Amino acid sequence: MKQVRTRLWAIAVATTLGAAALGTVGAPASAVSNPPLPTLTLDRTITSQPWAGSTGSANKALDLEGSAYVPGDNSMWVSDDNGDRIFEINPSTGALKRKLVGLDFQGIAQLGTAALPIPTLSDSTRTDDFE
Repeated sequence: MKQVRTRLWAIAVATTLGAAALGTVGAPASAVSNPPLPTLTLDRTITSQPWAGSTGSANKALDLEGSAYVPGDNSMWVSDDNGDRIFEINPSTGALKRKLVGLDFQGIAQLGTAALPIPTLSDSTRTDDFE
């Protein structure tokens, strides 16, 4: 008889705790509203005709095809495909830091080609396409 009372007591306690848990949960939470769609706003433009702080047609980009940001020195590298040049600019001010022309790349071995001979200056295929 003692085992039956213990079991009944355990059932009553479990039922009471279960009902209390349901009572504290209450109504289900309302659904979160959809946030507004994000939008982009134009902060600034960077002119390349010519670059800020530079003069002359040699510092004008002809056909900008690609860019890369280098956080280590706060630089943006922009390739000028038709002009066979790469410009390093300050992305905050748009000022030209330096310009690399096709000849600057002629004597540089490409990655993975250490066993191949370094191309000569006449090897114009190294800068045919800066995209």
